[in-house]
Amino acid sequence: MTHIRVELTALQKQRIEDTKHTGSQLEKVHQIVQQFLDHQKEGAWEGRAVFVPFQAQYTNVDKRARILYVLVNDTDQTIHGVSGSLLLKLPVKEAQVAASKLSFTEEFMGRVAPQTAMMFFIDAPVKGLYQDQTFHLQTLQLYIKDIEFQSVQ
Repeated sequence: MTHIRVELTALQKQRIEDTKHTGSQLEKVHQIVQQFLDHQKEGAWEGRAVFVPFQAQYTNVDKRARILYVLVNDTDQTIHGVSGSLLLKLPVKEAQVAASKLSFTEEFMGRVAPQTAMMFFIDAPVKGLYQDQTFHLQTLQLYIKDIEFQSVQ
């Protein structure tokens, strides 16, 4: 069985280190994502690179959702850049989330080696919601447009 492990970006590692004495929410999220990946059935990613919309946390005062995406790389190539658009649909009919345009360079994301995953947090404006809410993986739909991965073998 292919084991996918979640790698942290340099910035995420630094944030965890900076909050060691108080406990890091990022570290807890990292553990939850790793547990999710550990429990996927064999062949779940089928040798592909995929974005998984893991969670969207809407804050009404900001009218924005912080969206946790997980980029799973189950290919034989190292990904060092991503561009394209992600459009997230929430399970609330009236809710509209602005599309997220990606232009992740190697300087920003580093490298996502084969059989690894990386977490990305993207804030997106939302219309049609009026109270703080959290949406989880099972209720989120992701539409991808013109996605392009830059990779090296």
